[in-house]
Amino acid sequence: MSAIYGIINRNQQPISPEVLKTMMEAVSFYGTDGSRVWQEGTVALAHQMLHHPRVAP
Repeated sequence: MSAIYGIINRNQQPISPEVLKTMMEAVSFYGTDGSRVWQEGTVALAHQMLHHPRVAP
C-alpha cells in the first residue's frame, strides 16, 4: 500500500518543511517502509510505502 500526496502554494511562498512533515506523519501509523519527497519552489510531492501485513488466504 502507498500514500501519495502533494501541495501547490498558489501564494508563491515556498512550502514549509513542517507542513510536509505533518502530512507524512498523518499516515505513519500504518508503518512506513520508505518515503521520498520532491520539492521545488512552490510545489512539493511526497510518497510513502506503507507496511501492509500479509493476510492469509
